[in-house]
Amino acid sequence: QTPDAIRRDPFNLFDAQQVEVFRGGQSTSRGGSAMVGTIEIRTNDPSFEQEAAIQGGFKYGEQHSSNGYQVNGMVNQPLGENFAVRAVINRDDFDGYVINTTRNDFNNPEDRTNGRFKLLYTTDDSSIRAVTTFNSSETLEGNTYVLRPEFFPGALPLEVRNRPSDVEEVRENHVQSIAQSLDWTISDRYSLRT
Repeated sequence: QTPDAIRRDPFNLFDAQQVEVFRGGQSTSRGGSAMVGTIEIRTNDPSFEQEAAIQGGFKYGEQHSSNGYQVNGMVNQPLGENFAVRAVINRDDFDGYVINTTRNDFNNPEDRTNGRFKLLYTTDDSSIRAVTTFNSSETLEGNTYVLRPEFFPGALPLEVRNRPSDVEEVRENHVQSIAQSLDWTISDRYSLRT
């Protein structure tokens, strides 16, 4: 992971089952961004037990007096003998530190909302176990390069720009994905996993 990606906190371990670290080049199986290794986070699958959890916290950036919060929630619910569902939501909000003088607002918030829904199906004899996963992610990021030195005496920005325009300078990113896994125990010697 790049330092910028790490700063944006992609490693949310709430409801994580396992963290796998692959050292060395992984480009063949993981793509061109995995030349020195990858980190994979495997999340919990639904179970046939009813459970729920919530976690929250606050954060403060002393350098720019920025405030933020993070909230995570999970609900697991069995639906009969063969089906179960697990829903997880993560909300991460940080108000930023670049002030737009016209809008009287922060120009570089970092707001992320991630949702995950998993559906588990098993046969009565547990020979087939299928998990369908739906992920949805929404990210709102501001332009961090818009620094106004009058608000931060002593700051040494790489590029100083005066942006008093009445425009919300943010980027939005929406990603949805769906995945299917299947474990099929054919016999004591053979099984199929996809």
